[in-house]
Amino acid sequence: MVNDHSTIEDLDTVLRANSPGLAVFRAPSRPTISRDELVTAMRILRDEANNGTRDYRPLTELFIDRLLSLPGETWQERWDASGAEAIPGSGSWTEAFPGLRERAAAVGTGPGMGISLLISVDALRPSVQFLSRNGRIRLGNVLPWSSAGLEGAHAEYFAARTNTPPDGRRPLWVIQAATGKHLTEITGDDLVAYTRIVDTKNVRASAGVAWDLLKMLGIAPTDAPSMHQLAFRERRDVTQVVAFYNIEPAPVADMFACYLRSREAALDYSSLRQLSYELLRNFWLPIREKNPDQNDLHVSPDLGRWWKREFVVTHADTHRTLFAVRALYRDIASWSTHDAYWASWAAPSFLTRTDTSGAMKRKRRVQSETHQRIRRLMPDLPQLMESVDRDKDRQQALLAAATACELGGIFELDGTRYFRMERHQRGFSLAAIPIRNETTGEVVSQTRSEDRAFWAWASAHVLHETGIRIEELLELTATALFTFQPVNGERLLLLQIVPSKSDRERVLLVSPELAHVLAAIRQRVRGEEHQVPLAVRYDNAEQVFSPPLPFLFQTHHRANARVFSHSTIRTYLNYAVEVAGLSDGTKLTPHDFRRIFATDALRAGLPVHILAKVMGHLNLNTTQGYAAVFDEDVARHFREFVDRRRALRPVEDYRDPTPTEIDEFQEHFAKRKVELGSCSRGYGTPCIHEHACIRCPMLRPDPAQRQRLESIRANLVERRGEATRMGWLGELEGIEISLRAADEKLAQMTRIVRLTLERRAPGTGPGRAGSG
Repeated sequence: MVNDHSTIEDLDTVLRANSPGLAVFRAPSRPTISRDELVTAMRILRDEANNGTRDYRPLTELFIDRLLSLPGETWQERWDASGAEAIPGSGSWTEAFPGLRERAAAVGTGPGMGISLLISVDALRPSVQFLSRNGRIRLGNVLPWSSAGLEGAHAEYFAARTNTPPDGRRPLWVIQAATGKHLTEITGDDLVAYTRIVDTKNVRASAGVAWDLLKMLGIAPTDAPSMHQLAFRERRDVTQVVAFYNIEPAPVADMFACYLRSREAALDYSSLRQLSYELLRNFWLPIREKNPDQNDLHVSPDLGRWWKREFVVTHADTHRTLFAVRALYRDIASWSTHDAYWASWAAPSFLTRTDTSGAMKRKRRVQSETHQRIRRLMPDLPQLMESVDRDKDRQQALLAAATACELGGIFELDGTRYFRMERHQRGFSLAAIPIRNETTGEVVSQTRSEDRAFWAWASAHVLHETGIRIEELLELTATALFTFQPVNGERLLLLQIVPSKSDRERVLLVSPELAHVLAAIRQRVRGEEHQVPLAVRYDNAEQVFSPPLPFLFQTHHRANARVFSHSTIRTYLNYAVEVAGLSDGTKLTPHDFRRIFATDALRAGLPVHILAKVMGHLNLNTTQGYAAVFDEDVARHFREFVDRRRALRPVEDYRDPTPTEIDEFQEHFAKRKVELGSCSRGYGTPCIHEHACIRCPMLRPDPAQRQRLESIRANLVERRGEATRMGWLGELEGIEISLRAADEKLAQMTRIVRLTLERRAPGTGPGRAGSG
């Protein structure tokens, strides 16, 4: 038996080389074994497989004789020469052995018994791909080096689940059959290699169960990371990200790597990946494909226009790409002033402010649509919260009634009769409590239904009461709740929100309703334990795993607890919408609760700067953008504003005026009428220019008095001439001031006339084509 095996690094090398045999993962088989020894082993296999009730000899002899006719010194060499593993499809390998399928049908078994026989005597090592593709080939009862404790661990694991988990034994059997290892020699690296060789969702799930079984058997450490963590590929660094897109030429690839590395400190990992996608996939690769000789950032105007016209317009978020490329040029231009390397890459940008001018308009349109959507959702929110409350209570009552009912019995709840089914029916696990609605015939696992109803209730209430982001919801831990006692002696229950998007830690006051929900969550995840179990959370933004912490929103795995994903929370909210009867096109996201929370808070009178602190916003404009303002709120708040201002003024300002005051007010406006127009001085104020109206800036000239003003100007010109002849220099200075004032008043009359004509003819206003 071969004990050594390849490392993950070696396996990755083989995978990159596209080696179909994966010989590095497969150990050599037993070198020699005779046909007679195989017949003896076949008899033992028959007795162990079905107590000797079936004779596999005709089937296995046909398989063995076919292998003997093939070239090779060992059974492994003959099997490889048959080409069976190269035939795609499940069960198609029998095409390499004519008559084998018909012989198997006559015996009443599968055609893979010959393969099972050779595996049992350690004479054949089929590849992992082949064994995974042909799941009907027996392995568990033919592996002499398998552990008997595996069956017990599998049964215990199966019994502890409310749903039906994938079979974790199969990956262990496949690895044993392909490597010749004993069960106790299988490591996490083997399972990781298995998932990378056969990379499907079902294989990854079954490998995770297999790893849990090894922990239960004591083969793997109980505190070892989960298979999800072990199999997770480390995130690419900047150099690997650029290499992924095969950027050419090499100097340009190095330039992009240096640029992304310079921006890396200010971005989270997902934003960095998005930026690399915009610059490399959406910008440089199309430019390079259009012009293979492009070796720098000096993009010609024609090429730039082609890129904007043919490529950018086909993307959903055009402005994001445009802003990323424009920022690239601007950053390099800025850095080039003090760095010679960037000076060599500086180039004039072919993008201008005009190219991105529509971004704000699009943002306002999207924000307006979002606000309108929030206005439609808010009236339905009370119905949704009441519905999830009722559904949680009903599902819990139904689970309690089903648990109390005996197997095969009938029980009734709220006028509906239910039948308690056996667990083995329809593939339910031992921990499930399947019931059948006698009216509709629907069969469900009530444990799963109750679990779904609880988490939909919990998610909706926490989001509604706090307005936190979805990542902040998933980061809540049992230690986030604490009490605070200010100087007045009142004890306050507070909830700590760890830094997330804005990297700002904040504390929220916990209402009695929120305290009830958090206590129920804590009790549920704690179960029979004295404290909340530790779980690992995967950070989607940074693509890293957190240390084990007592997260509140975690799954109920026995060996490795994990925090809910974003998609799981959205699934629960979709269920809440369905329960509330709002499923006719209504969608409710976790961020909708955040916007509704902000809108409710502002409608209730919470100052916007306080709301910004509660929501963790760095900018008040961000908070204002979250609130969907209703028209009636605008009128109500403006009226309240006017009422507050009136309350600050003296009461006598709002008394009824006397007849004398009314006469004085009317007399004031009568005195404002002057020779050349009207005076705009305020009520109760005297004339500050001693009625020299032509010089006064408070005069609003009347165009109808233009002739009179021109006559006054002509008189001033005559007086200026006389003063000049007579040498009246003091008088001459005053006349010059009056002449300039008269010219200004004439120009003002001209503007008034022009504006009046434009208002009367709206089709010929500024910026419009005239009718002539």
